[in-house]
Order: sequence, then structure tokens, then C-alpha cells
Amino acid sequence: MRLENGKYHIIPHGIRAPPPFPVGANNLGGPVDPVVVAGINKVWIVRKVSEDKYVLILEQGGRKWIGYGQGDNVLVGEMPQVAEWAIRERKPEENAYSIEEPSDRWPTRAWAVESTLPETKVKLRIFELPEHAHLWTFHYLGPLALEE
Repeated sequence: MRLENGKYHIIPHGIRAPPPFPVGANNLGGPVDPVVVAGINKVWIVRKVSEDKYVLILEQGGRKWIGYGQGDNVLVGEMPQVAEWAIRERKPEENAYSIEEPSDRWPTRAWAVESTLPETKVKLRIFELPEHAHLWTFHYLGPLALEE
């Protein structure tokens, strides 16, 4: 199942203790903020731009922050250009996806989280094989408004 455009919570998949919280960002007053577990702003706009590529956006007070990778960190920031992610379904029966830097070859870097404790940063990790990539569940919250 491909993700449809809409608003989502993105939740670490397969981690049971402590129960996983959605990922997001805390302080969106500055130009850049890390993506963390249990971020205050955690409703993601997911917009498809091509076959399996998407943009991930957090919005607060009419301002939009694009999710992008820098070094080993997943960040959100006000960016003039679009940063794309390859979101690939890995376990259809569990609604589990990987979020990767766009590439048709392995190894690739994908979103990963060490724990589901609040404030744990989402990092980019190299995965040699697709089945070893960390997985995420997209919890659908609703459609996008016409202007989004």
C-alpha cells in the first residue's frame, strides 16, 4: 500500500518498551531543530512527489519546516528547496515502512532511533540490506487542506 497525501503521526515500529511515541520537533522558533521522539510538534504533512519519493513537513502557526538529513541527523528547518525521502513499504501486513535517503542501490542511509524515550534523536544510519532498516508506522490523521 502506498502512502497517500495526508497528515500523519510517524511512530517507531517494533519497539515495545517503553511504548513508542510519535516523532516530531520541539522548538520550532529557530531556523533548525532535530527530529526527536515525543516531539511537541508531531503532525507530519506527507506529500508524494514521485513514485516512492515524498516530502515530510511539520507545520506550526502557518510556518512550515521541511524534514531533511544533515550528517547523521534528521532535522527540520525552513528550507527554500524540497528535501525528498524514499518511503518504502517493508512489511505490508504490519503497515511498516522504511524512510531512506533516495537511492536505488544499497547500502543506503535510513531513519533510525535508538530508543523510544522522549528526546531521543532520530538519526540516519547505514543499512547494508533492506530487511535490516529500522521501520516506521504512519498513523493516518486525515487529508490535507486544499492549500497544503
